[in-house]
Amino acid sequence: PLGSVAPWARAILFVGACLLLCLWVVRSSLLGRVEVVRTPVWFFVAGYLLILCLQLIPLPRFLLAVVSPKAAELYAWLVPGYPGPSGMMSVTMNPHATVQEIFRLLTFAIVLFVFLNHFRDRRQIAGVLWALVAVGLFQAFYGLAEKFSGDPHIFWIVPRDRVSVHGTYYNRNHFAGLMEMLTPAVFGFFLASLATQSRSWRSTQQGLFQRIEQALSKGRVYRNLLLGLVVAAMFLAGVLSLSRGGTTGLLAGFLILFGFTQVRGEKRARVVRVFVFVLLAALGLLFYRGVEGIVDRFEQLSEDDSSWEGRQELRQAGARMFGDFPLLGVGGGAFKYVFPAYQPERYGNRVA
Repeated sequence: PLGSVAPWARAILFVGACLLLCLWVVRSSLLGRVEVVRTPVWFFVAGYLLILCLQLIPLPRFLLAVVSPKAAELYAWLVPGYPGPSGMMSVTMNPHATVQEIFRLLTFAIVLFVFLNHFRDRRQIAGVLWALVAVGLFQAFYGLAEKFSGDPHIFWIVPRDRVSVHGTYYNRNHFAGLMEMLTPAVFGFFLASLATQSRSWRSTQQGLFQRIEQALSKGRVYRNLLLGLVVAAMFLAGVLSLSRGGTTGLLAGFLILFGFTQVRGEKRARVVRVFVFVLLAALGLLFYRGVEGIVDRFEQLSEDDSSWEGRQELRQAGARMFGDFPLLGVGGGAFKYVFPAYQPERYGNRVA
């Protein structure tokens, strides 16, 4: 969201994560037991952390030339007197950015650790999912309201993009990525809530209006109705972000989630009906409020000077940079400082 990439925002996240960890340790001490969930994900986190630390270690010229020949060549070209008697340089092209990347990784790792070891029972996990529902609901409705207000803003800021839906995000692709992750999660929560419902034999013998009256007397129905509307609104907002990758990811996420739905018999038929209803509702709102925009975005791929060709050039530039730094890379967080030397000239000084 707006302002979340600023250094002060990252610092608040890190301090907040450390406070969460301290509270978890205190709680475990008061309960008299410490139980840690084992998961293979920590091997990947530890591996990435190890790579970041290796990138920061100062190396002599001969060893740096073996590990990262291009880095040694750049240092010899840019650093006066290198390699001198004590010419020790690290692999990363920007040590400060790599240190920031380490702190960012530690922030995410701490939050993941606390989450895995605190939220264990069904009620706690449901609470987290309701928090995701609240986040998705706010972002989707705020973005849709600003788009159709005629004078879109991000709080007090007038965005450069006044056509697409982007919530509190300045970049519509970032907003689409959020919707791409949250919408299938909320929809899975919705399907799980439906799958746990049971119908009594007596309700199947009642008439249609009696069954509707009985259903409307239950709080669960209104909760499921709210979840269905939130899913439809989030899907609509994600598509109206006009992000082609986000739209494709949304549809793929729905299909994959539906494919993994493990219900059978009458419950599966109910889930299928709800799936089709929510999808049709979202598509109906989309066709009513702006399907032309997303169609135009996909049609742009067939134009001669399309963004697809530009991205192909960027992929080739990325491949060239990877070829120069194949083993340990340019350093965590240093990509944006090195890639401009490889990107096409038409982007100028802008980081593509």
